[in-house]
Amino acid sequence: MNISEIQDELLRSEYPYLLPDHDPDIERYYYLRSTGQPGDALRLFQSRLKVRYPDDEFRTALLRSYRSRDPAFRPLMAAAYRTLGEHSLERVRRAISYIVEKAEHYNRRDVYSTIRAAEDIMQLLPRDRFEAVAGIERFLRYAQAMDFKVKSMMKAVELIRAYLTQSLSIAENEKRRRERRRIREEEENRRIRLRFGGPVIDFSSVVFSPDDLSRIEIPGNITRIEDQILAFCVKYWNLVDDSVFERILFLYSRKYGTKHYDVFLSIRHSRMAKRRDDEILSAVMSALVSGYYYSIRGDRYLQMRWNVIKAQMNSPEAFLALSASGAEPVEEAAERTPPRRRRPARKKKRKIPAARPEKTEAAKQSPEAGGDRKIRETPARRRRKSRAVPVPAGGSVSDRLQELSGRSYDLYRERFLSHVRPSIRKTLGAGRGIFFNPPEKAEDLVFDFLNEHYADPYMNWAESEERKTLAEMGFDLPSLYPVIDECYRRLDA
Repeated sequence: MNISEIQDELLRSEYPYLLPDHDPDIERYYYLRSTGQPGDALRLFQSRLKVRYPDDEFRTALLRSYRSRDPAFRPLMAAAYRTLGEHSLERVRRAISYIVEKAEHYNRRDVYSTIRAAEDIMQLLPRDRFEAVAGIERFLRYAQAMDFKVKSMMKAVELIRAYLTQSLSIAENEKRRRERRRIREEEENRRIRLRFGGPVIDFSSVVFSPDDLSRIEIPGNITRIEDQILAFCVKYWNLVDDSVFERILFLYSRKYGTKHYDVFLSIRHSRMAKRRDDEILSAVMSALVSGYYYSIRGDRYLQMRWNVIKAQMNSPEAFLALSASGAEPVEEAAERTPPRRRRPARKKKRKIPAARPEKTEAAKQSPEAGGDRKIRETPARRRRKSRAVPVPAGGSVSDRLQELSGRSYDLYRERFLSHVRPSIRKTLGAGRGIFFNPPEKAEDLVFDFLNEHYADPYMNWAESEERKTLAEMGFDLPSLYPVIDECYRRLDA
C-alpha cells in the first residue's frame, strides 16, 4: 500500500459516493434550487459543500463550472479530490501521533496507568471489540506505508489487543494481588469474630446504650473531612488500649457498615508503632477517604488545629471537656477564623543611610562583626529557603520531594511518576539543542531507577550500574536531583 492507495481508501471510507470527477452533492444542490427548495439547498450547502470545499474562491469556480457545463469542471474536481485525500492523510498522521504518545508514556508496571493509556487510545476506535482490533491494525498499516513511527504503533497494537482480550499481564497480576488480599482480610475477619464472641454474631440483636454511642460517634454536623479526622482522633486517642471499647466499636461498625473500627485500628496501630502525629493523621484520612484526596489549605488547617488540640489533650480536664463536646470547637474554629488575606505590599520610601565609619580589616573578616543585628525572616524569604534545599548525600526520591515541599510526608508518588519523563528528557538533552531527543533506552533506564528506588532511603545513583550504562550511552548524569527538582517545579507550577 502506497500513499495514493491510502488516500483512496480514506476517501472511500469518509466520502463513499465521491468520485475524482463527480460529486453527487453538487448535483443535488442545483436540483433543489431548480425545484424551488431553496431552504434545503442552503442547508446542504452549509453542512456539506462549504465544509468539504472551504476555500471560497475555489468553491465558487467549481460550482460555476458545473452549472455552466464547463470542461474545466473535471480538472477542478480532480484537484479537490486530491486535496481531500491529503487532508484525510494528515488527520491519520495526527491520530497515529496521538496513539503513539499514549503508548509510549505510561507506566508499564502500574495497572491504573496501563488501563488509562488503553482507554485513551480506545477513544479513536470503534466500541465493538473486533472492529476496534481491525481499526488499530489499519492504523498500523497506514504507519508502515508512510514509514511513520512504526515500532511505537506496534507497541500500541499489542497493548490494545491485550486490553480487549483481557490478557494484560499487569492486570492479571493485580487481580491475583487483590484475591490474596481478600483471602487475608477474610482470615483476619475470622480471627476477629472468634476473638469477639465466637464465629457467628447476630448483629441485629446488638443494642448500644447512649453512653456507648456518645463514645463512638462524632457529631453529625461535622462534615468537613479535616474536622472529622480531628474529631475521631479526639474520641479514640486515649482509648486504643481499652479492649472493651474495641469490642463495642467493632460490633457497631459491623452492624451499621461504618468505618469507625477501621479508623480506630489506624490510630491504634500507628500509636503502637510510635509514628509521628502527621503520619497518624494521614492514616486516619486514608481510612476515611476512598481514592485520592489532598488539599493544601486543609493540610495546613489540620496541622494547626491538631497542635492546639494536642496541647489541650495533655491536660486531663481540658481533654475531658473537648471529648465530651464531640470536638465541636474544631468546627467552630473553622467558622470563627477565616483564612488570612495577604495584604498588598506597600512601597516604602527608600531612606538614605547615614554615613558609617569603614570597618577595619579584622571586622570585615570576623563573622561576629554584625553584632546582635538579625535579619527579619519574611514568609517570602522562608519560601525561598525551602525551595533552595541543599542536595544531601543520600536519600530516596520521596525524601527529596519532602525536602522541596517542606512537608514531613509524601503524596507525590503517582503524580511524580506520571510527569517525570519530560523532566528526564529535558535533563538528558541539556546543552544538545532544542531538537535533540534522548534515546528511549536512556529515558527508560532513568525512569525505571526512579520508580524502583522511589522510597529507598539508601538510593545510590552515583555508584549504580544504571549510571555506568547511561555514561556508556554518552550521557553523564552525576545526580538525579536535577531531574527530581525539575519535575517538582512542574508539579508545583
